[in-house]
Amino acid sequence: MYNDLAAVNENIAVTERTVNNRRSHLPRLVSEVDELKSRLLRHNSLKDFRKRIENLVNEHAWVKVIAQERAIKEYDQILTKITTIITNANGEISSKKVLFETFISSQNAKIAEKRDLVQSLQQKININKEKLNAVEQNAQRLNDDALKVKTKRMEIRELLDLQASKSNRLARFGQHTPALLRMINEEKNFLKKPRGPLGAEISIVDESWTVAIENCLGFQILNGYICDSFHDAKILERLMKVAGCKFRPSIITSK
Repeated sequence: MYNDLAAVNENIAVTERTVNNRRSHLPRLVSEVDELKSRLLRHNSLKDFRKRIENLVNEHAWVKVIAQERAIKEYDQILTKITTIITNANGEISSKKVLFETFISSQNAKIAEKRDLVQSLQQKININKEKLNAVEQNAQRLNDDALKVKTKRMEIRELLDLQASKSNRLARFGQHTPALLRMINEEKNFLKKPRGPLGAEISIVDESWTVAIENCLGFQILNGYICDSFHDAKILERLMKVAGCKFRPSIITSK
């Protein structure tokens, strides 16, 4: 477009130079006219002289008209091109505007959908948090109740152990001890009835020495039995298994 404008301006400049050139010759032409007038006057040819003058004037006028028409035509062509470019650009802009508005509308719809989804998920999260808090509180209450039950059970067991210890000193050497002693008393195949548990055979005058004696002798000795022979030791081992001893007491054989 700018190249076309430059070309038009150059053509106009050329035309103006041509007109100016012709105008520069105008004095000469006028001189010729004067000379012709003189000749016409001298030769009585005024009619031919006037005709030549008219032709020169008409030629000068047509040069200016042609140049102006040419410039106007070139300007019209450029204007037509510019109008076409603007029309095409407006059409393209309108098309892209429609596409852009459609895209924006679609994105806004997606954003609204995502926003609704986030809001729904947030509501579910809040509900689940409340449920989780309720479950945690319930679990804490259950743990507290279980701890209370466990504590109560330990208290009851300690009380029962204390009562059993008071009523039966043999329970201190294991729950199986009373049953094992009954089996020993009922067994007829012993050559000589075993003695034990050794801790039950010891009488302590001062109870404050109990812990010291237990630490000195050790649980295995205090919980052990004495047999007179290997024969009796074999029978005692069998009775210990029948009595359900979890940890077999030690057996000391004298011979």
